[in-house]
Amino acid sequence: MLKIILGLSLLLSSVGAFAEVVVPQYNDLSKARLSSIECLAVNLYHESRSESDIANMFIVGVVLNRVKDRRYPNDICEVVFDDKSFSWTGDGLADNIYNEEQYQRLYKIVEYVLLNRQLILSMTEGVDHYHTVSINPYWANSEVMQYVTTIDNHKFYRWKKRGE
Repeated sequence: MLKIILGLSLLLSSVGAFAEVVVPQYNDLSKARLSSIECLAVNLYHESRSESDIANMFIVGVVLNRVKDRRYPNDICEVVFDDKSFSWTGDGLADNIYNEEQYQRLYKIVEYVLLNRQLILSMTEGVDHYHTVSINPYWANSEVMQYVTTIDNHKFYRWKKRGE
């Protein structure tokens, strides 16, 4: 795990080189027409904006790994807005983005992850679930889930393969 964190830290040193981005101005983002990159950045904003870049990369990894998994939709935005996949999409609260600087930081992380998708996915070790450390969802201790790591305030898991 230390190698992964060091590798991601080195990769992130170039994240600031991207152009400024426009923040979506909607109060219900599930009804907005967002690009894949916007869906990922908005998800990070509402799920983990106060977390480190590495934690955010792992959360993007969760979405991308779900896109590859036949149990989930095969589209990034559909995974983000899939029923009960992420707490913010079903909480009934407005989805406005108030901290534009934070959103731009997250958008740049997403750009970087998408440009280096295979490398990042290999570093995230197949994670496809996470939760904050303050809760213990029923599925976390399930026989089909394998704990991978804790980064900042999130615990990451993946589905166990048969025989593990």
